[in-house]
Amino acid sequence: MALRAGSDDQVAVAEAGEDGRFTIGLEPGGYELRGENTTGRPVPRATPVSVVVQPGRYAEVEIQFDSGIRGASPAK
Repeated sequence: MALRAGSDDQVAVAEAGEDGRFTIGLEPGGYELRGENTTGRPVPRATPVSVVVQPGRYAEVEIQFDSGIRGASPAK
């Protein structure tokens, strides 16, 4: 979902395709994009991304999801 920067006003929602890509048409300004985990499980969680949309331009963002799972520690 897209929120206007500095507020909790939701201005758009988009669904990613099978390739994970999405497009949201937004007016110029600052926004916070929040990815949502639709599996019903607590993880993975998305890190919110701030973006500024310039007039007449596209902005590219990457939303990262983190499972919290880390690799095994090296053997000592």
